[in-house]
Amino acid sequence: MTAQHDKLVMIEQLVVLLRQVFNDSDKQEITQRFISALRMQNHIFIEYLFDFQQHIDAIEYDVVTQKFNLKNELFSELKALLIQMNVSSLNYEQLIIKCQQLNSQYHVIVQNLFKLKTMIHSVSVISTVLAYLVKYVISLTDLKVTISSLKNLMNLSIINMKK
Repeated sequence: MTAQHDKLVMIEQLVVLLRQVFNDSDKQEITQRFISALRMQNHIFIEYLFDFQQHIDAIEYDVVTQKFNLKNELFSELKALLIQMNVSSLNYEQLIIKCQQLNSQYHVIVQNLFKLKTMIHSVSVISTVLAYLVKYVISLTDLKVTISSLKNLMNLSIINMKK
């Protein structure tokens, strides 16, 4: 039993040593790495904000740094909209509200563009069908002219045969 106990003690000492070497016991540093790795990949601001807020409280940031970190990992379209709006005068809470509004507007625009793209595709299909119908009608007209010409030729032949 002492051999096993000695092994456990050695493992515990190794874990302590590894924590000291790699400094993973520092919650602020771990949180900072998490926030630095956090990206607004799913394009839903409220989910990004939830993850951000959960971890930002562990680090004592000033407001300017909080705003910078919040804006830094937004998806590029939302970041571009914020740059155009010059939001530097907004406080942290106002910035959050502005991001939520812009994100909602962005999603509405994306949905409308998708609907428009679908409508354009439908119009394209309809115009292709109409082009084929026009060709068909022209072919029918050509066929009627051909039939009419043949009838005239036959009538002339019959008249000539009677003579």
